[in-house]
Amino acid sequence: MSSQHRRGEGDEAMIDRLDKIVQDRKNVCWLSSDQLLINEPELARSLLSNNHEAIVAHSDFFGDRTGALQPRSAQLAIIRDCLGLIEPHARRSNGAAVARSLGEETVWPRTAHQLLLAIMRPVLARSDRSPALQRALDDLVADRISGRYRGQRSGIRRLAARFRYANTVLKEAKRQTRSEDVDLLDVLGAPDRRLSPDAIVQIYTGLIFSLVSSIGLTLAWTIYLAISNEAQEQPARDLVLESMRLKPIAWLLEREIGYDTRIEQEPISQPSRLVISPYTVHRWPGAWDRPEHFQPGRWRGNIDRGAWIPFGVGPQRCPAAAFSLKLLTQLVDVLLEQPRALRLTGRMPSVGAALAPPEFELSRAH
Repeated sequence: MSSQHRRGEGDEAMIDRLDKIVQDRKNVCWLSSDQLLINEPELARSLLSNNHEAIVAHSDFFGDRTGALQPRSAQLAIIRDCLGLIEPHARRSNGAAVARSLGEETVWPRTAHQLLLAIMRPVLARSDRSPALQRALDDLVADRISGRYRGQRSGIRRLAARFRYANTVLKEAKRQTRSEDVDLLDVLGAPDRRLSPDAIVQIYTGLIFSLVSSIGLTLAWTIYLAISNEAQEQPARDLVLESMRLKPIAWLLEREIGYDTRIEQEPISQPSRLVISPYTVHRWPGAWDRPEHFQPGRWRGNIDRGAWIPFGVGPQRCPAAAFSLKLLTQLVDVLLEQPRALRLTGRMPSVGAALAPPEFELSRAH
């Protein structure tokens, strides 16, 4: 997934630009000099499903600097084994109790990230893992996931931190244990898996970002939108679905073309790329009633989900979609059990690798 926008273009300007594209009903348009943006829902679904011979099959999640992890059967086996560990853990763990233990006043989205880390830590790093790995996990979440809300480290310090993190992960992946507990490093580091060191670090880090960052940001957006729109009493699942429609975390999905072609009569040449925007697809006129409004009630009837693509579409659709929805619904239900007051402390949503909400404080309403 890629979400680069023009150098120097602020978050507010980018969001305004996407909204203007929707208003103008442009099926396709150039987002930058080398990014052709796809907005019309049916066309977006077709391209995401690789139903165009010019699109190069790819996987952003599975790969390293030497190329993609092949064959696809190996990728599917990793997905199966990782979900086989994550889903039973989520059922056993008392995520509701962890959510109820949050303080009277919390700062978001940072609290969402810490909540997901607490719930998922046993499968990310079992209890007998080294203190170095536990610290590396904490630092990754604090610096690279929640760090967008405070000043960033210098480039040299960032590179040094990532080097230390990668070395720690690889050292732990090779370490033999007699523990009955199993974590994701055990799955990825299994000798018969034969993953390269780069692949182990990349996939493990991707799993952390998926479980902590993506789910955490969606949780934060849902809480923010529910309270801001006085919709706290709406069913939790409807709140989650509508939040993912209005504020999709993965706001741009990128596809590479294998040769020069045309999309909707628009010529596109290598090395330009296609980008499909769930943000614009989810707001497309005609696909939704009042698409710019937060309306959880729209999900109670028979609704066509053809223009709802927060998890992608086709062979690269997120395999953890059902799990994510279930966990998010559970957490939202618990967090909104009692009235909450929200105070905005950040100015605008953040557009980067993910569409993140502004920072806000949450407290119990009196």
